Amino acid sequence: MEALNSQSHKFWTVHSIFDNGFNLQSMSQIIYISSYKQSLSAHGLLISTDSFESIKKYLRIGNRVQYQEDFFRFFTHPFTFDLKWDDKHIIDLSIKHISMSEDDLIFLIDHLAEVDYKKQCDPALVQKITLNFPNSQAFCVQSVQDMIGMGQGLTPSGDDFIQGMLVGAMLTKNISFIKAVKNLINQDSTTDIAKAYYDSLFQRQINEPWHQLFRAVAKRNQKKLQEAVNNIQSYGASSGYDMLYGVYYYLNQTFY
Repeated sequence: MEALNSQSHKFWTVHSIFDNGFNLQSMSQIIYISSYKQSLSAHGLLISTDSFESIKKYLRIGNRVQYQEDFFRFFTHPFTFDLKWDDKHIIDLSIKHISMSEDDLIFLIDHLAEVDYKKQCDPALVQKITLNFPNSQAFCVQSVQDMIGMGQGLTPSGDDFIQGMLVGAMLTKNISFIKAVKNLINQDSTTDIAKAYYDSLFQRQINEPWHQLFRAVAKRNQKKLQEAVNNIQSYGASSGYDMLYGVYYYLNQTFY
């Protein structure tokens, strides 16, 4: 993971805490840490379930964390925890070399069309898409800009949708759209967590369940594809659905 290398910052803080993981922040960098029971995030790492549960129990937002080459040291109250690793297993989550044919993408569109987005996505997002993305200007840059940072929570629904569109653009090799969105993201445009996901996508990195989905499409494996979609849908209150909606919307507008 690019956030952890020889040039990484030595001091981090606990940014946010969830049931299944927590975020560490150092300046503009974000790392998401979760247990082996979860799937790997493009800007994260997995640790043993025992270690995760032991540390998370005492974590509070703002706790200091020290990073060295082979361990994190968590300063909590009343304990200090050292999370050490003797071996690092690195998983490539890059989509740079993923190639999908038009038939592959049509197969994916047809499957994603079965999701009830209007029922499952953030209602404010569904309303905004109706206003911002009429068919005649599906990928208007101004329409995209209006949705950055739109919505509640650490990953606003507008950003989730745009990030789904970025996935669609990467699958169709639409470099101009990717560059246009990248130019819109600035320091104050959205939340720290949303920016971390944008950064991963611009580096052509995406969370593990999406790779499961791509492999299932390539093999036309309906069961594995549905498992991957279900995994993605479980993200946040509606984040997974919102991002899937972005992929579906982009690809549907491109091919139909």
